[in-house]
Amino acid sequence: MHKRNPLSTVSGAIAVLVVLAAVAQAYPEYFVQNGFAADCLSHPNQAYGGHKAPVQDRGITFQLTPKGSTAPAAAVCPGVEYAVSVSYGGVQRRALLTASEGKLARANDPTCPNRAYSTSDSAEAGAFTDTLTLPCDSKGSSLDLKITSASGSRDAFHTASVTLPLQPVSKCPGSTCKGAPTAAAAAAPVATATKTAPAANTTAAAAPAATTAAAATPAAAAAAATQNKTAAAAATAKNA
Repeated sequence: MHKRNPLSTVSGAIAVLVVLAAVAQAYPEYFVQNGFAADCLSHPNQAYGGHKAPVQDRGITFQLTPKGSTAPAAAVCPGVEYAVSVSYGGVQRRALLTASEGKLARANDPTCPNRAYSTSDSAEAGAFTDTLTLPCDSKGSSLDLKITSASGSRDAFHTASVTLPLQPVSKCPGSTCKGAPTAAAAAAPVATATKTAPAANTTAAAAPAATTAAAATPAAAAAAATQNKTAAAAATAKNA
């Protein structure tokens, strides 16, 4: 009778437990941690663990706001830092975020500075937030952001992406990169126009002001007339 090796039985049991643990915790971060990500931009593209295949979530919204501003950016610039907020409608989820350019402050791995994901200690209540800095040597004409999120180990993967134009440095006055226009240079045309307009108005208003002052009182008008007569008489005598 063949005897079962107890060591192989234990090893098999441990392997099953490891697989079950991965399935039970198959949030987006485990896609990376378990080696399924092919590169720093990879996202799940099929069912994994307890999750069904990814589905497009049109309720997810992206917002990038330049540092020091309150207005969301419609285009992005090299050498500028952006506050990133990806909202998924108030549901608590764990998420995986990637950017085609730049460095994310919450990057989990220094070899992939453009990738960040929440862990069991940092599930996001309603939104995934981070800071993205675009380098001066950013390439291409656009920035692509993509997110995959899930609210539980059995929830479907929810995915969404956005593309924003990447401006050249010459059009980015807020950039720290060489060749970017300075804030003073960008404001110069506005300052010149503002300065010129009041000067013209002041000159145009000078004549009416003098006229009003001359006719301010009857006594002043009479004195002015007497002065004019005296000056005319003196001029006549000199010519004679």
